Amino acid sequence: MLSARNDAGQPVDWWFAYKVSSESESSKGLKATGGEYVYFDADTAAAGGKLALSPNVMHKKEGTLFSTLSQLYGRSAKGNRSLGFWFYNDENPIKGKPKGKVVSSRGHTKGVVAFDLKSDTGFWLIQSTPLFPPAEGFSFPETGMKMAQTFLCITLHSAHTAMRIAHSMYVAQQPSVYHASQIPKDLPKVDYRALVMQNEIDSGRTKVALDYPFFSRGMEHFRLMAKNKYWGHDLYNDWVGPRLHEDLEVETWEHGKTPAPVESDGTHRVTAMQSVTLEPDPAYSWSESYDHAKLAISDPDEKVHWVCVGDINFTLAQEKRGGGTVAFKCDPLWKELSRILSAAPEPKRKTASKRKSGRSTASKKQKSTSIRKK
Repeated sequence: MLSARNDAGQPVDWWFAYKVSSESESSKGLKATGGEYVYFDADTAAAGGKLALSPNVMHKKEGTLFSTLSQLYGRSAKGNRSLGFWFYNDENPIKGKPKGKVVSSRGHTKGVVAFDLKSDTGFWLIQSTPLFPPAEGFSFPETGMKMAQTFLCITLHSAHTAMRIAHSMYVAQQPSVYHASQIPKDLPKVDYRALVMQNEIDSGRTKVALDYPFFSRGMEHFRLMAKNKYWGHDLYNDWVGPRLHEDLEVETWEHGKTPAPVESDGTHRVTAMQSVTLEPDPAYSWSESYDHAKLAISDPDEKVHWVCVGDINFTLAQEKRGGGTVAFKCDPLWKELSRILSAAPEPKRKTASKRKSGRSTASKKQKSTSIRKK
């Protein structure tokens, strides 16, 4: 039975992890290795718990990431003809493919989808680390240590849920699949899972943006929100915010110009966050320039609290790439993430107009990000 696995290696409905940057320092002056991470899962949420520093590290064979992916390595996985999976990353970790080369013609998307027809189970790992995971056995790339990274793993409601995800990938995210299992013997060749496992994507130029609802094994409601490269707009500014009817705070690798602050509906806005401080002792902190996260949350003034974990950045350049995010409601996790994300002081404005929740909104002609102080 496939599932997300928690820090102790036991099945869990879903988990979230935020790996620290090796460039961060702790409150005690200790240098981070870059393998440390904070952890949160469905059981933590049910107990009203908090993000907690894991006793494990990402770059060793221990903890939630290793336990989850270990289900796809080894003889038992290779001999299972009902098992199907695919690894995808726009920066390929396999030597000779070629290793490290960005496949810019495909989506800016990274992760693993696995399903088992016999047990009718599966999981989806959404992550932000280039050159990961490897094909033949677990290891974490040295190149992934410098930047902070985000991970979300969901135990899928059924193997059929993986087909819905595959359809989204085929038409929207269009991932670069570098490693896959054999196609399960009972899976039709025209099934979207089989097509994506063979690294096939829709060859058309139709503009696509989609919002797919799906459920975890424990009936948690998720929304897959994605776009293809022909859609031509920012995922967060022009799709996620308007679809959720929310102002958003976004923490991604802003290695280029960011989109305008006011979204396409003229009402909502996106705030680009600038730093992260994890409060568990020791409290690690780092700036946005060392963060490769793909994270968005509802603004604190919103009544509904969404958490979005995906694989695309909040930059103008990403408007020309496919990618997506998975949104779900979790107040305890939202509260923890809202607490650790920080923004630069908001610039003074000569004029301001009233908007929802009694706040003021920046002019559409203002600079590329709407920044406020938390």
